[in-house]
Amino acid sequence: MFGNILVDKLRISKKVILGFDCSKAKAQLDLILKKRFRPENYTVNYSKTYFRVTFTPTLYLDSVEDNENKPIHNLEMISEENLLELLIQIYEVLGNNAVITWIDLTKNILIEESALMCIEAISKWKVKYPYRKHPITSRVKNTTLTLSPLTRKDMVACKNPNRRITFYPKIRELESKSKMRFLDDVHLSEEEIRREQRYKFTVNIKKITQLLTGSKNSSELTLSMLINLLTRGELYKKLDEFYSNELRQYIFYEDVHENKEVKLNRQESRIVEIVNKHNIDIAEYQYLFSDIGYKEHFNRSSKKVYYHTRGKYYNELYDKFKL
Repeated sequence: MFGNILVDKLRISKKVILGFDCSKAKAQLDLILKKRFRPENYTVNYSKTYFRVTFTPTLYLDSVEDNENKPIHNLEMISEENLLELLIQIYEVLGNNAVITWIDLTKNILIEESALMCIEAISKWKVKYPYRKHPITSRVKNTTLTLSPLTRKDMVACKNPNRRITFYPKIRELESKSKMRFLDDVHLSEEEIRREQRYKFTVNIKKITQLLTGSKNSSELTLSMLINLLTRGELYKKLDEFYSNELRQYIFYEDVHENKEVKLNRQESRIVEIVNKHNIDIAEYQYLFSDIGYKEHFNRSSKKVYYHTRGKYYNELYDKFKL
C-alpha cells in the first residue's frame, strides 16, 4: 500500500468514425463497468467526434453489489490480472483505435517527520524547468502544493491543469470524503503524503509512451500497448520507473545528504539564522548572499544552507521515494 505505484485515473478515448455505434458501445461499457465500479467512479460519454471512458483503477471492486454501503479507499492498486481482464473487455468494444488521453500516477508514503513541514520544504526548493511552484493552497480539510508548467509565458499564476505534480497529506483527502478515520481496517496516519502526477492528452503523455515502448518514435499510448505490457507483467514496473524518473529529473535532483558532515562557516550560519527566522525560499537565497557580501560563494554554499534549514524534510521524502 505504501510506496507502490498507483494509477488513480485512466481515460481511454476513441475518435468516432463512420460505422461506430456510440449508443451501443456506451450500453456495453456501462454493463461492464458497473459491475466493478460505483457510479461515481466511472463515466462513459461521447460527442460527435470523441468517445471517452474514464475510471479510477484504485476504486475497482471485485463486486459492487457485495460492497454496497461499505466505505472504500483509493490506497491500493487493482491487480495486473484484473486490470488486464478489464482492459481486454473495453478493447473488445472500442477496437484498435483507442488511445490513453488521461493518466494519473501516484504513490503514498508514510513518513516520520511532519507531512506539512515536508510539503513546505519542497515549496522552498528550486524545481527544474518547465515546472513552476504555485502557492500552497490551504483549506480546512487539505493543504496542497502544486507544480506545473506555465500555460503562457511570463504569467506566473497561469497553471497548466493537464500536466502537474501535486503533494498533499492523504489523510485530509480521505477524511473530507469519508468522514471516517478507519476505512476497511486501514488506519489513516497524520504523516502520510501522497504525490500525484497528472498527464492529460497525447502531448503530455508522450514521455510515458516512449518509456513504455522503448522508442522515441512512439507518440500515442494505445489501449493495445497497455494490454501487451500487462500480458507480459511489465506495466506497473515501467510506470513506477517513469514516476521515479520524473521525481529525480525535476524535484529531487540533488542528494543533499552529502552536506550532512559539512560545517557552516560564519557567513553561512548567519544566512541559516535569517532563513529560519523569515521562512525564505531557496530562490531568494542569492539576495541574502549578496546582502552580506558573499555572492561569489552562492553556488557552493546554497545547498549547505538548505540542508541545515529544511534538509531533514527533503531527505525524508528523498529516502521514502527510494531515489
